[in-house]
Amino acid sequence: MTLTETEHNEANPLATAPIGKLMMKYAVPSVIALVVNALYNIVDQVFIGWGVGTLGNSATNVIFPLNMVVTAFSLLLGDGGAAFLSLELGRDNRKKAQKGVNNTLSWLIITAILFFIIFSVFLKPLTNMLGATPDNQAYALAYGRIVVIGFPFVVIGSGMCSLIRADGTPHLTMISMIVGCVSQYHMSPSTVMKEIRQSDKSRCNHYNNFTGKEWGDRHNYDLLLNSSTIGYEKCADIICELCGN
Repeated sequence: MTLTETEHNEANPLATAPIGKLMMKYAVPSVIALVVNALYNIVDQVFIGWGVGTLGNSATNVIFPLNMVVTAFSLLLGDGGAAFLSLELGRDNRKKAQKGVNNTLSWLIITAILFFIIFSVFLKPLTNMLGATPDNQAYALAYGRIVVIGFPFVVIGSGMCSLIRADGTPHLTMISMIVGCVSQYHMSPSTVMKEIRQSDKSRCNHYNNFTGKEWGDRHNYDLLLNSSTIGYEKCADIICELCGN
């Protein structure tokens, strides 16, 4: 075996390494990365449920299909580019493989910009189409405006993860997803609690200015209703029933 062939086999283990070893090298990090990525939505739902309530959870479900569309297109481009990369590396055509990666990255960036513009401009009509109600639309729009900012990063990140795996370093994809998920675990509680404290402070100031009483003291209220749990319509029905009686 010549030196050139040895270097080629080391650079392209998919051509010579045992299948069982390759399965462990690629499958295990990929499965871990997918499981960790799935935990994003679970963590979001938990902390939104704690901080906002059922209306917050329903609002995130209104926006969730947009996230699925973005992820689908990023995987379409990323997996397609990864397949092309693998084929050309197998043919030892590195220039063509590099050109394919460059084209994939260009299309990922173009797609990311298009999604950001479209969803930013048409966010409210899209929430109506996806079933937002008068109760949760305000929450859906507030959540959606933040999520849309991150869509370009989702498109480029998810697409490039496929290319990284095809390049022979699946552990880097796993590490990037784990780092993002751990950051999410750390930031979600602090972010949600910070928003709650700011909202409570604003409500407290308004209540004190208009009534001169302490906000949050149940003795100052004749009726307490949690609209985030039972909804605005149910609250209105209860108030109308009490007023009628």
